[in-house]
This record gives sequence, C-alpha cells and structure tokens, in this order.
Amino acid sequence: MKKVYELKQFKDSRNKDLAKALIIYSKNIEPFLRTDTREIIHWIDEYPLQHDDTFIVFGLYLNSIIVGYAQLAYFKEERLIFVDYIVIEEEYRKNNTFYVFLDEIKEFLTNEKFEFDFVLAEIGGFDNKEPSTPTKNLIRLLKMSQFGVIKTTYYHPRLGKINYESELQSILMMYSKGDLKFIKKDTYLLFLNTIYFKHYKRWYDAFFDDKERAEYSNSLINLLEKSKTILKKKETIEVNGYISLFATKTPLNNPVSNYKKLAKVLAVIVLFTALSVLFGIIHLIVKNRYKIETSAQVYIVLAAAFSLLLFLLLFNEKRNHSVTDVVEKILLSLRK
Repeated sequence: MKKVYELKQFKDSRNKDLAKALIIYSKNIEPFLRTDTREIIHWIDEYPLQHDDTFIVFGLYLNSIIVGYAQLAYFKEERLIFVDYIVIEEEYRKNNTFYVFLDEIKEFLTNEKFEFDFVLAEIGGFDNKEPSTPTKNLIRLLKMSQFGVIKTTYYHPRLGKINYESELQSILMMYSKGDLKFIKKDTYLLFLNTIYFKHYKRWYDAFFDDKERAEYSNSLINLLEKSKTILKKKETIEVNGYISLFATKTPLNNPVSNYKKLAKVLAVIVLFTALSVLFGIIHLIVKNRYKIETSAQVYIVLAAAFSLLLFLLLFNEKRNHSVTDVVEKILLSLRK
C-alpha cells in the first residue's frame, strides 16, 4: 500500500481529531515535560483572539490515520519560530516519518508566508543527568535536519504552578537559513526574552492569579540573569558541536571506547618496539664500524629512545594517531 502523509492544522478545539492527537502527545512526552492538555485546548481557541503572534498545533496523518502531533509558536516581530513539541506514535517512527513531518511543517510555513530568521527547539530537561533515550534520539534527528546545538547553558522554565521538576538545565537547538556557526550574545538574549516572556509568561498568565504571575515572572527573570552571568565575558556563542554530547562515561558500557583505549596502548607498544629495533640496528652498525663499547652504546640507545618516545607521546601526540587507527581497525575487525 502506498504511504500518503498529510499535515493538518487544528484551528479550533472542536476538531474531532484533536483529542486523538493529544492522546499521542500525552503518551509520548515525559510527565515532567508535559504541558497540561487543557491549556493547549484553551490556547488553540484564544491565542488568535488575544495576540498578534501565532500558535499552531498540527496532526500528521498517514493514510488518513493520525500518527503525530506538533506544537509551535511564531513571533512576528522577532521573526522567530519556537517549536514546543514534535511527537510521533512509536510504531510509526520508522521509514523517515520524522523527516516527512518536518518537511510538511516547512512547506506549511512557506505556503502560509511566515517570515522568519530562526527556528528554535527546546530539548530535554535533565540537569547534567543522562537524558532519556527519546530525548537523545530527538537531538540526533534534529541535528540531521540541520539544527545545531547552541553551546551555552539553557534553563528550561517551570511548566505550571507546581511542576518544579520541569525547571531544569536543557538544550536549545537552532535552525537558520544561513547555517550559522556562531551567533551574537545579543541574539541569544533575544531568544531567551522571547521564549521566557512572550511564550511561557504569556501562556501561564491566563491561568495564574496576580500573586502567582508575579512569582512566575520573578523565576523567569532569575533564569535570564543566570544566563547573562554565564555569558558575561562572551560576545559570540558557538552553534553546533557536541559530536558525542551524551557519550557514556562508563567504558565498560561502551565496547568501541574500550577498543579505542586498547588501541592506544597497543600503539605505544608498537612504537616502542619499532624504536627498540631501530636503535638496535643503529647500535650494531655503530659498534661494528666505530668500535664503541657496549656499555656506552646501551646508554646512548636508551637515552635516545627514551627522549624520542617522550617527545612523540607528550609533545606531538598526533604522530601516533595513524598507528592507533590501524590497531583499532584490526581490533574491531577481530571483534566482528
């Protein structure tokens, strides 16, 4: 059967498929990172009546069956799109469904004439702890879709009144049409002000009383000040990087890492053996030709070998990388 994907926007809460989409959302988002679905329903109807910016909720359909949910906001003045959630039902995550979903969203934004410079995606909430497998997978998928990690500490605001577990260190990812590798600090602070105050504060002002609004606003100001302190001496921030962002720190759990370490040890042994043979040959030549005493020759050989080996290992480590690579390939081939 041919696979036909279709993206549909839920323009009001009366759409009969919205409930199905929110079930997919609730099933696949960790509880402490989940926005109350009643709030989402509220804002689908109220956002266009109260704000000039745009709140958009999508359903992704495969052969007329809803299989995905996405939620984003467009801030017109800042020319910025903020992606809250992209979720796909687990059984439909194969066959590049995620990339189809992204492409459908991009096409929608183009067709609807949204003018933007940046797309931001807030990932995680893990406070230096190992993130969940779905979070890792989402980061990898976004990086393969030309998003980059903004390489500075990002703080995820609290979701709601009492969800204190959600206020955690996270990752902010960015897509730009120019594929920027650096952004100015002022640009990043614009991102934070938009996310914190035009998205989160605006969202929860509708559900908080005056005291709660003031307390929540102060919490956002504190997060912003923490970020400013971190960036105090920086003028630009690198984008992307973190090639092995969540590599395990336990070598026993990472066979490839074990082989890399073993390969480095064997590479040193190979280099030392080669040096010993080389200086052994030099020793024989010098002894036979110049009749230098054995004790003196041994001293010369040991001193030279030690000095050369020390130089290679400490001051010019890159020279033994080729040996390490060869040994590692041999070990990995034996492992297979």
